[in-house]
Amino acid sequence: MTLQEDFVAAVKAVVFDSAVGGTERLLQDPPGRAPAPALVALSDWFLSLDQADRQRVLQVAQISADLATFGMMCVIDGSRRALPDVDHMRLEAVTTNGARQEVFDGDYSLHEEYRALVPPFGLE
Repeated sequence: MTLQEDFVAAVKAVVFDSAVGGTERLLQDPPGRAPAPALVALSDWFLSLDQADRQRVLQVAQISADLATFGMMCVIDGSRRALPDVDHMRLEAVTTNGARQEVFDGDYSLHEEYRALVPPFGLE
């Protein structure tokens, strides 16, 4: 596996998968001694739904997480311009021992690599 593939797989796991799973956990059981009233109300509503409707809500969470993750990949790889005066982005990994390795420097489609791992809108 290349460093680009490893990076995209890590972002999928740490960003996309975590956002979807975290949303489900928040809705099932809002954390803290005094969770935000709005979150408690959403949780109460979510838990009042039947199983099929809960799955639909979680699919909406998947869509949202996918759009955000895909968009971030597009910004990094330059297919979406976020900074008008920037020609391209560069991404570099620095290991714990200080070694540097280029992850991305304009010649790789991170968003296409991400899409190869996650179907459109995160839905299968």
